[in-house]
Amino acid sequence: MLHIDVKHAGRTQSIVVEDTGSVLALKAELSKVTGVPLERMKVMLKMGILKVRASWACDAKLTGHIKDNADLTKLGPGAMRSVTVIGSAERLPTPPQQPTTFLEDLSQDPATGMGVNAGGLVNLGQTCYLNSTLQVLRTINPLQAALLPAMSTSPEVRFISSVKSLFEGMRTASMAIPPLALLGNLRLLAPQFAERDAGGGFSQQGLPGDGSRGSFVDDYMSIELRHTLSPVEAVEERPSSTTESTVKLECNISISTNFLLNGIQEVRFFWRRDIQKKAKIMRKVKFPQHLDVLDLVSEDLRERMSPVNAACKDILRLREDRTRAQARKQDDLATIESTLAEARDSAERLVRERGLNEIGSNPSAMYELCGMITHKGPSADSGHYVAWARKDEVSTTADEDTWYKFDDDKVSTVPT
Repeated sequence: MLHIDVKHAGRTQSIVVEDTGSVLALKAELSKVTGVPLERMKVMLKMGILKVRASWACDAKLTGHIKDNADLTKLGPGAMRSVTVIGSAERLPTPPQQPTTFLEDLSQDPATGMGVNAGGLVNLGQTCYLNSTLQVLRTINPLQAALLPAMSTSPEVRFISSVKSLFEGMRTASMAIPPLALLGNLRLLAPQFAERDAGGGFSQQGLPGDGSRGSFVDDYMSIELRHTLSPVEAVEERPSSTTESTVKLECNISISTNFLLNGIQEVRFFWRRDIQKKAKIMRKVKFPQHLDVLDLVSEDLRERMSPVNAACKDILRLREDRTRAQARKQDDLATIESTLAEARDSAERLVRERGLNEIGSNPSAMYELCGMITHKGPSADSGHYVAWARKDEVSTTADEDTWYKFDDDKVSTVPT
């Protein structure tokens, strides 16, 4: 029997092996002790002269490698008293069961959801917010259909035309695109996006809250807010109401805000008087997969929308039932499809009956999350913006959706 001191990674351990075994058997014992895989292990004598017989192909005057075909009985006395094991204890990663497929290698169909090809946009210098905004706007199919080719040379029309051209190019692009034409036209239309900071680089800018309003924005992206003022003391006076049209519904984040709906009408960035700077509220707020704003609409409109809202919730429930049935290959899939079609017909009939079929309006008060922009960093005037867009046109179930993460030119998929 051989008593051997084994040194590896700064530690010394003792093992006992048969002196009639082979070096390969010794290495197997050393692998058990050190955790180093055989294919990555190198066993060396610590120091001294290696005494071997003439049949050994090794220099007897040098400390050398112990070869796997060597016989331990051919070593002289004391030669194996101490050995050093070289190699990492971590095993080599196993190859994936399926070959890795990169987004740029996909055809357009599998990389497309909501008309979105998973192509990124090159950051041209503090343009991460612009890139993120464009990625989210691409998820709105009616918007892409509303973009018209340039019919004049005005800055507004040239900018819209450049957006249309960029979106068309992104549908078939396999690599990230630099939005040079769009950015140039944007800076001509809104010179504040050409401002530079103290270091000479372009300043990081967020889009202004109000901008030019077109018919599509009026129909699909505007909100009418009603403000009602009631006198507290003069209760006999009638409340006064005013209306305001806006394109932004703000959510103020306070210490009690945990969900998006809790903070509606109130913002992530605010002005701190003590430091005279814009600050960011570092609080986690959950975005729901489906946002029901029925409680926020006016009372008369809520009465008209309530049946459609209930019908929409039934459709969402049936849609999840269909997804589960498809996954489990259940026999009642045809029945669910038929019931779903009837529910959609019923909802469309309610919309017509209640006069809620205005272009661009949402008669159900239910909104499905399809894209968002997030900000990384503690400061309102710096950091980085990232866009997220749902891969599939409609969600399957709340815990099975896959999203694209657009970090400028880096695009990846993230499961929910």
